[in-house]
Amino acid sequence: MALVHDPSIPSIRIKRWEELVDVEASFEGHDEWAFRGQNTCKFPATTLERHCSNLRLTGNAIEDLEVKLIRDFARRYHLYAGYPPPSKGYTLEWLSLLRHYGTPTRLVDFSYSFFFALFFGIEKAKDCGVVWAFNVTKLKNAADEYIVHKLPDGQKMLDEYSKERDEEPFRNLFMEPKIPFVYPANPIKLNERLTIQQGLFRAPGDVTSTFEENMRVIPNYIDLIKKFIIDPGCWHDFLRRLYRMGINRATLFPGLEGFAQSLYTKSLILKDLPKQGLEKLKQV
Repeated sequence: MALVHDPSIPSIRIKRWEELVDVEASFEGHDEWAFRGQNTCKFPATTLERHCSNLRLTGNAIEDLEVKLIRDFARRYHLYAGYPPPSKGYTLEWLSLLRHYGTPTRLVDFSYSFFFALFFGIEKAKDCGVVWAFNVTKLKNAADEYIVHKLPDGQKMLDEYSKERDEEPFRNLFMEPKIPFVYPANPIKLNERLTIQQGLFRAPGDVTSTFEENMRVIPNYIDLIKKFIIDPGCWHDFLRRLYRMGINRATLFPGLEGFAQSLYTKSLILKDLPKQGLEKLKQV
């Protein structure tokens, strides 16, 4: 499952906030674009792909692990959750919950917000901070044509999946044929985090191959992707600006955990405030 990243994908280096604002404005009014922030310059990958690479799993062993993860999560969900579980057979909804809580899945997160993606790209970046832009509308249309051409019942499978969005039509399209492609995988019921982050998922049709290998079968996919590399010297300034805009972990991940993690970014602002002595701790 080695990455085979194509260097011909165009990249633009961002060095100033004004450049970033211009880039974001260029996408306004164009809902067909979605964005993904990463602290690596590598092509997007699924968490299941990375996890199985670490475990040195390949081929059918990856498919088997995916089924086991979904089933194990579903069997014990009631012990930890305060919300009703998905209805029986709703595989995509289970996958969305697994992704929400950090279990490796085939789902890859994107957001309709360029600035949300920027935050995730640079918040904890060390060597590289990137925002990927995917023309999800044209990529879907190209994938439609590919699936119809590749599978005898491709059009029927797409129609049933489009209508039901889960259950057997989802499994028939994504888990049965095992052919490479990348396609929308958005559950009908959205969880809180997905809603707040203006999120959407894309998923590979063949989990035994990398996300990039699944993408490469789509004709002219390179023309529908853009890559923005954020200069490391800008990261702290951009994070401060995003925090002032209300984009931080407290807003993107509601709850005490998200608020506590947001202080990681807020420290870029706190460090410049007037000094406070230890006596201040007596007041808290």
